[in-house]
Amino acid sequence: RYLALFLTAAVLCVACSHRAAPMTEAQLLGKWSCHVRLDAGRGDVIDVEKVTEIRPDHTFADSSKVTVMDVNFHEGGEGEWRLDGDVIVTAVHKVEFISSSNPAFGQKEWQAATRPAQYTGRGRILSFDGKRREMAEDRWLPKSHDETWSCWKL
Repeated sequence: RYLALFLTAAVLCVACSHRAAPMTEAQLLGKWSCHVRLDAGRGDVIDVEKVTEIRPDHTFADSSKVTVMDVNFHEGGEGEWRLDGDVIVTAVHKVEFISSSNPAFGQKEWQAATRPAQYTGRGRILSFDGKRREMAEDRWLPKSHDETWSCWKL
């Protein structure tokens, strides 16, 4: 009797601990416009606006406008993606500097201030209503920075 109760409890724990994916791969495909505003500390704010194309062959390409204080810069990236339950895992193979609004902030300064050109990102899908998704991402900022992205399907 205790064995049956133990096995039932174990099965329920395993079932409850597995998160169901709020989105399917098919729902994730296409172009998305995303935004996040980050507190970088010392009163500095980082705004990121990104358009990402998620393709059926499990590749993606994105273009981002990043505003840090009074400097705007534009960057692009590409890589591969996969959906692991409720987590989008991205293997970024290339990130490149495109332009800056401040001539003193060029490619060399951008590289020193941003993440590496290749990295793996993990973004947990918090919600999806058919058109909009919320995602918490922890890729390249220190652990004290929680990134919550709001994304809309284009």
